[in-house]
Amino acid sequence: MVRLAFVTTAVLLCAAISGCGDTAIAPSQPSTSQPVPLSGSYTITVTAASSCSTLPAPFRSRTYRGGVRPADMSGSTIELPLEGDSFQPGQQILWAVAGNNRMTLFVSSREAFTRWLEEAPIVERVAPGAVLLMGVAEVPLPLPSTTLETELNGTYSYCPVGETDSFGLFRCTVQSFDCRSDRHQLKLEPR
Repeated sequence: MVRLAFVTTAVLLCAAISGCGDTAIAPSQPSTSQPVPLSGSYTITVTAASSCSTLPAPFRSRTYRGGVRPADMSGSTIELPLEGDSFQPGQQILWAVAGNNRMTLFVSSREAFTRWLEEAPIVERVAPGAVLLMGVAEVPLPLPSTTLETELNGTYSYCPVGETDSFGLFRCTVQSFDCRSDRHQLKLEPR
């Protein structure tokens, strides 16, 4: 087994609903599924809560681009791959499920969940380190407009050192600095 170790700076957003790594953030199967009401291309912005003033300023807000694609035949699960080559391979697809008149948007690695049932963050490589994002947003349906703005329940953590494990997933290897909040912001704007 070969492990690639590197020094990095990272921000981690874990789902407060799950605890940070204590429990999987996988969705429960809705009793009534329905199509996810997202399609096309989006600009996705994740912003830390204002109470997270200890996080370095460049990591408090990140903006990405991505396009929606169906992940099942019913349309009740979608994937939103983030564009660009700055992402950790296997950790760049957001996802959502819909049912029971709500949509749950997961800011976490769809690839890691479907391959290994692993809870893993979205990882964006930025010089000299990485930004890691993980969280959950619950949204009632139908959506009120084409732009979705909602609170993201989670924890941002500052991680100065990490490595890539044998599965190719980024892992923080030192004590992180955490900021828990249910007031982080998630915005999806059609392009």
